[in-house]
Amino acid sequence: MSLGDGVTVEMCRFFDMETERCAIYPVRPLMCRLMGHVEWMPCPIELVERTLPTGEALQAMADYALERRQPAAAWVQETLRGS
Repeated sequence: MSLGDGVTVEMCRFFDMETERCAIYPVRPLMCRLMGHVEWMPCPIELVERTLPTGEALQAMADYALERRQPAAAWVQETLRGS
């Protein structure tokens, strides 16, 4: 997607163009969870208005480390079985 002034943004392969949402939102990577919400990873298209200060961002990362995680493929299989 071109944002003008020679700036382009490549869409994530998990972005659902029909719904305009993340197709793997419940199992999105940490990078996606933090994008735009921490000082050192600003939103490239300025959709996020407030960023977390470094201390809060580090706490968010620590909290995330405690969550159950699995590969996206395993989540898809689990989700399909539950449907």
